[in-house]
Amino acid sequence: MEFDEETNLSEDLVRKIYRAIKTEPLRPVSDDSSVCGSNQNNGIHKGWLWKLGRF
Repeated sequence: MEFDEETNLSEDLVRKIYRAIKTEPLRPVSDDSSVCGSNQNNGIHKGWLWKLGRF
């Protein structure tokens, strides 16, 4: 792994983050049902956005 010497992060920290992501890849929020509960709650979220004029 090539390390960028211009960052303020230690090489050890960058390596730990890299290994953690390789072990358990990041997932988009839409794939995580624990955030929204289930698809049934999507109507609630859409209604909230609609009230704000953002949907």
